[in-house]
Amino acid sequence: MRLNDNFRCVVMILIIFFVHSVVSAQNKNVSFSPKELKEDADYYFNMVEMHHPDPYAYSSVQAYEKKKIKIYDQLNKYMTREDFLWTMASMNAYMDSHSRINISVYSDYIYERFLTIENKRGRDSFQKVFPIVEVKGNKLYIPYRSKLIEINEIDGISSEMILNFMYSLFNWKLPVERNRYDMKSLFSFYLDLYFNIRAPYVVKVNKSKKNEIIQGIDPVEYSKQSGLNMLSASESRFEIYPSSSIGIIHVYNLNDFNSENLLKMLQEFRDSISKYSLQYLFLDLSNNLGGNGRGFELLDIVSHDTIYESRSITRKEKGGNEKYNIHEIVRYPYTDSSSIKKTFFVLHGINTASNADYLCRIIKMNNLGILVGENTAEPTQAFSYSFRYEMPNTKIEFWIASQFVDYSAFFGDETLSPDIHWELNYKRGDFTEGDLKEIIDCWKTNK
Repeated sequence: MRLNDNFRCVVMILIIFFVHSVVSAQNKNVSFSPKELKEDADYYFNMVEMHHPDPYAYSSVQAYEKKKIKIYDQLNKYMTREDFLWTMASMNAYMDSHSRINISVYSDYIYERFLTIENKRGRDSFQKVFPIVEVKGNKLYIPYRSKLIEINEIDGISSEMILNFMYSLFNWKLPVERNRYDMKSLFSFYLDLYFNIRAPYVVKVNKSKKNEIIQGIDPVEYSKQSGLNMLSASESRFEIYPSSSIGIIHVYNLNDFNSENLLKMLQEFRDSISKYSLQYLFLDLSNNLGGNGRGFELLDIVSHDTIYESRSITRKEKGGNEKYNIHEIVRYPYTDSSSIKKTFFVLHGINTASNADYLCRIIKMNNLGILVGENTAEPTQAFSYSFRYEMPNTKIEFWIASQFVDYSAFFGDETLSPDIHWELNYKRGDFTEGDLKEIIDCWKTNK
């Protein structure tokens, strides 16, 4: 993807958020009564109890119920939707990553702050955001000239207070690296969302009492540096490098497989493989957080025998939880038209989750290819396959996992590890021909 394509992608996403927030702004000053708030809280907790296989997986029943009581105790006064959202979002620290209230999407009035229209110039102009941060314990840093500068205070609020709040939004019994990654990537958004802090930023650094001004950075650059999965809105694509006998296909979400366009593009990729007799094939799932599809069609990039998936699932049924051990065929044999033996690489990292992670596991189980990159975001034992719900009064949306998915009979690590470690969490899909050749050379050296 060229730079201006990346730019258009981020612009498109921000415009969507802008439109959403303009519509939401009609309700900006609407407050909800304690009765309405309690009805919404009742609905949330009832849906969790009814559909989640184990709401107490990450805390004791006592701790969960104590948190629940604390929430209800706060619902004795009128609240705006945003205030109620923050109150309920504290439950995210007790739930899995598929059972969450998505603060970044559903908080009111935030995204228009990042997009302003300059009518006189006839072009879009983005408000600056806080630079990418490094978090170490309760200390906050920003990189500057190959060094880390400690930020002690932002607009009069201590960094420790800001970080303590952000820590409270995550379930730290889930994979720590993913939590840290999300906290770092979303820091600027939460700074605006909750603390109402935006550029230019008045900071104190290195325990100095003197105020310094940070102007911030362009959100397009922020999205690139932070590794935010902005590319999930992009159309999948492929590149062919005939002189190196390399082909790579980038797939950004598995919802695409409900689209005829993706299947057509996949066939064009296979035709190109045959036309140029390509030997080294790459499937890029490094910016794919999953989706409603399973993506089994991608397995036909290379010839294969019958492909199986083995795992167990537990789901809540009328009589209680039922566990099923599954060993099933997910793809029948496929043979391409070329006689050249292919080498198949699959790229994954911390932005690979849910069904995209499961696809990588199937490839590994069946020895179809070489996994390259960094550990995925999805736990080997995870609650998954979530459904969307909406609170009746505030219309706040939330998701609840419907199954517990367990691959631990085949995989021993907390998350999926690659065969070849390759730093790519911030590559954002922009793999050059040279990058791919280096991966091939690394594989040849270590095989």
